Amino acid sequence: MILAVAAAILRLSVIWWRRGHDPLFHQPINDAAIYDQWARALIAGQGFGLEGAPYFLPPLYPYLTALLYRLDGGAIWAVTIFQALLGVGTVLGIHHLGVKLHGAKAGTLAGVLTVLFAPVLWYEGWQLPTTLNLFLLVVILNLLVACLDPGRPAGRKSHLLFLGLGLALGLAAVNRPQNLLLAVFILAWLGWRNKVAGTVPYRSLGFLLGALIITILPVTVHNLRVSGEPIPISANGGVNFYVGNHEGADGRFSFPPGFPSYIGQMQAASLDMARSQTGQSMSWRQTSDFWFKKGWHDLIGDPGRSFGLALHKARLLVSWREMENNFVVRWVREKSGPGRWLIPSMGLLWLLALPALVEAVRRRGSQDMALLIPTVTVILVCLIFWVSTRNRLPLLIPLAVWAGVSVSNLRLWKSPLNLGLVVLVGLAVFWPTTDREGAGFLCDVGRIHAQQGQITAARQNFTQALETEPDYPMALNGMALTYMDEGKPERAVALLRELIRKHPDFDLAQQNLQAILNFQQQKR
Repeated sequence: MILAVAAAILRLSVIWWRRGHDPLFHQPINDAAIYDQWARALIAGQGFGLEGAPYFLPPLYPYLTALLYRLDGGAIWAVTIFQALLGVGTVLGIHHLGVKLHGAKAGTLAGVLTVLFAPVLWYEGWQLPTTLNLFLLVVILNLLVACLDPGRPAGRKSHLLFLGLGLALGLAAVNRPQNLLLAVFILAWLGWRNKVAGTVPYRSLGFLLGALIITILPVTVHNLRVSGEPIPISANGGVNFYVGNHEGADGRFSFPPGFPSYIGQMQAASLDMARSQTGQSMSWRQTSDFWFKKGWHDLIGDPGRSFGLALHKARLLVSWREMENNFVVRWVREKSGPGRWLIPSMGLLWLLALPALVEAVRRRGSQDMALLIPTVTVILVCLIFWVSTRNRLPLLIPLAVWAGVSVSNLRLWKSPLNLGLVVLVGLAVFWPTTDREGAGFLCDVGRIHAQQGQITAARQNFTQALETEPDYPMALNGMALTYMDEGKPERAVALLRELIRKHPDFDLAQQNLQAILNFQQQKR
């Protein structure tokens, strides 16, 4: 009860603070803008995306957002409150998981660490499927532990537990398709346990698998009806693999050469570029296969680079630095009010959890596997694609529980092996990481400030973007428009001409320059 109250008060205080200090409060940008537009299109009874195309992004979150919009007349408040409630549920779920697996003391510490973990709060303030994903994973692991409990109810009640586990896994996959890998691992492990110990009846596994398939099936049927191809959930798997592994990949999300620097344009661009490079008409499944093969070719074509990339991703997985392609972490932390004083990084959880994690790997009992399976799944997803705060955030669940165990059992810290691993991982956690945070995000903030009439703040954002990435065209373009807002068209024209000289293919600068020249001509 105390944990729930503390989590709720913290979230309300962050919402109150952001409402008065964050220009992006209820102003969706980047991926959040896509989900917002998709939800509003659903409410209006309109399609979203390219005609005849399957889902390019998983559909659960935008459909849920549309439902919440209907309840709140199209305002974002319902989404904000709903995600805050999911956050409280996540805290309670991790606490319950820790208590069931390792006792009251470890569970309470796990819940406290979750309350104090700032990145969870960051995502609850953004219209992204991340908060829903974390909550669903907490539900899945609690159901898995209940299914493994020797004292679980027999008969129909037992089948309902497995049915619920399959439903939760299906919803998690429709929210983020990489959760299908978790479903495969759980099914494989439960099947192996049944073969070795006979503790999981095949009928129960059938209920689990059936619920999983039934939950995903409507999405697959939609894709088949629209595109003629039985794509299970979304058609962006191959593109995502290429983004994470192309020749210039650095372990984080980075747009490959030739791709537009806006996620909303990637669907059309991936199809057009695949057709252009092959000279053939391609379906969506063929397009996804093309980008997967292209990424695989880049990996096997230079084994040394691929090995280095994998090592770099592994280091980023434990890094102190939080990395996100949708926002600048430092900026969001400062705008979270009370959240700025909380645990800022998963790197600390890695260090606290490591002794208990080592013990879990040694034992590999049923309770240990309930946490090891999702840990391995998240690590593989990050290694296969890329590392970001969003991708590694599900590690909070096992790491918080193991950290609770380690902190409550000081004996684990006396092991030379455990201490040695903590020191070794600590070097990776605190190893300097290049600051490559988003010039594009800062430009979005500047654009919002300009729309709100805060020209000085907007210019400061564009200046920060240029400090991050010199000659960034969107920043120079935004800076020019602030001069126009101040009634200084000559300075705006001069800057736009300089921008066009440096970036002749930047069409937006050409359009803005022509608009300003036309405006000046009309005034004369």
